[in-house]
This record gives sequence, structure tokens and C-alpha cells, in this order.
Amino acid sequence: MNDRTNFFPDLPSLPKAACRDVAISHLFFPESKKEEAERLPIARAICAGCLERKECLDYALREQIPHGIWAGTTPAQRGFGQGCRNRKTGRVNRAEAVRSLHSFGRSPREIAATMNIELSYVTQVLKRAAKLEGESQLLKEAELSGASSQSSESVC
Repeated sequence: MNDRTNFFPDLPSLPKAACRDVAISHLFFPESKKEEAERLPIARAICAGCLERKECLDYALREQIPHGIWAGTTPAQRGFGQGCRNRKTGRVNRAEAVRSLHSFGRSPREIAATMNIELSYVTQVLKRAAKLEGESQLLKEAELSGASSQSSESVC
């Protein structure tokens, strides 16, 4: 039994996990934001080609593990960062977790199954996020076109 199974007794057997052969297991468990920033590119490179990445992320989400790099994701990306928890209840902000998982290429159906939530909720969150992203893009374009028209007026 290794250190990981002592710490995570319900850890699923992931025989093809790329991290199994990593000699420095603490690479995936940084103790500070600075360490996380330094180690994240290395961990993501290891996780990128891992055959067990989906199962690893499913485990971290299902067990709501608030620390460590799992499947190349940080706790914040899994919904455990500042502002991702309700201060009164301490519960994870599900919408933030949905958006984060979608940004990693997970389909709405996979997200709903992994997080054990309704597919309609996932699609609603993603539609709202797309709408907000579209509105912010329109604002950026309007600002750019306004700035370019002002600069062309001053040239004339």
C-alpha cells in the first residue's frame, strides 16, 4: 500500500494512470499557490496523455477533493477556489465547476453524469455562459471600433 492509498482509501485502481510511474508523488499535491504555479505545467504534461484522465477527474469531483492536481485540474478549476463556495453553506458552486469542466472538453452529458446533476441544468449554465461571453465580446468590439473611429477622425 503506498502513500496515496493511505491518504485516499477509496482511491480507485487506475492501472494505466500516467502518474503511477512518477517518482515524485508530491508533485500533484502542492502546498502553496506558488508551488501549484510551478508544478502545474509538469503535472498537466503528465496528465495530458493519460489513459485514466476521465476516471481520475470523475473521482476527484465525486469525492469533492479540495486539494491536489487531479487529471490536470486545480482545486479552483474543480470548483474549490475562492468564490467557488457559498460562504454560508460551504457548498461548491456547481455552475463554476460546470463551466470549468466544459472548458476542459467535457460534454454536457458527461458533466451531468459526473456531477450527478440534471442535464438541463448543465445546458442552462453553458447557455448563460455563452450568452455572457458573446455580450462581453460585443462590448470589446464596440470599444475597439469606437477607438479606431476616434483615431481616424483625428488624422483627417
